[in-house]
Amino acid sequence: MSRNVLIIGATNNQGQSAVAALLSRAPSEFTLLAATRDPSSPSAQRLQTQHPTLKLIRGDLTDSSALLTSAKVAVPNQPIWAVLMLAGNVEDSLGKALVTASIDAGVSHFVYSSIDRGGIEHSWQTPTNVPHFRAKYTIENHLRFSTTDGKSSMKWTILRSVAFFENLSPGFANKIFMTAFRDTVPATKSVQWVSAVDVGHFAAEVAINASEYQNRVVGVAGDELTFQEMSDVLKKVTGEPAGTTFGFLGSLLKNGVKDVGTLLDFMGQEGFKVDLVECRKVRPGVMDFEAWLKNESTFPKI
Repeated sequence: MSRNVLIIGATNNQGQSAVAALLSRAPSEFTLLAATRDPSSPSAQRLQTQHPTLKLIRGDLTDSSALLTSAKVAVPNQPIWAVLMLAGNVEDSLGKALVTASIDAGVSHFVYSSIDRGGIEHSWQTPTNVPHFRAKYTIENHLRFSTTDGKSSMKWTILRSVAFFENLSPGFANKIFMTAFRDTVPATKSVQWVSAVDVGHFAAEVAINASEYQNRVVGVAGDELTFQEMSDVLKKVTGEPAGTTFGFLGSLLKNGVKDVGTLLDFMGQEGFKVDLVECRKVRPGVMDFEAWLKNESTFPKI
């Protein structure tokens, strides 16, 4: 009998990648259930068309108990083996509720897509000043402490990724961000990046080889670059260096949008500290910046 996997965030980049990887690598091993607010939405229907065996489940994180119940109804008399929470930025209260509902529903394994905050051990103790980092810190610790000392038999894996390449795109808005990035992060400091697509592949790897990743944190990163190194790769692939604009516009973004400002400060000061060597042992094909630009981005290529 196949194992039932409920995917939260199935229509985003991480979720779509996880669905495709699971169904290509182990098509008979899993029954995939994709949570969506509206199964008739274009994104949900597009995913269903691409993967006809996928089951669309109506529900969202505002009522996790109802969502788990809907998943169980879709596979009568069968357990939900795993929940893959690949939903991006989620309020801590909603994330914690999903963890609790999964425990109550008898889920065996919970995979959570989180964020690195300075290395594996440091991240456990460090929420940072970045609002969505703090939420992930809270959810992580709720997941860990809800399953210790015999409280629950549910196993967990936390995928701690870094800055997403997907936050970069052609256009003037990106020039403003890159200006703020250039002016905030020291010129000699490298920042780690990864594709959300690769995070989905890591989630699939954990599901397929769950016993190897029980109660473990896995760092997920694809490259580590200074601003100038990023600019050089952009020029190599697109013919143009990193686009920037007037410095005052970068300052307006950094100072006017709190989340962006605190994120840039984190990048420039503490920074992500995923072990790229260990990461590539899990997935040797994880994309670096050049590969992402060529294969996944909307940047023009020469």
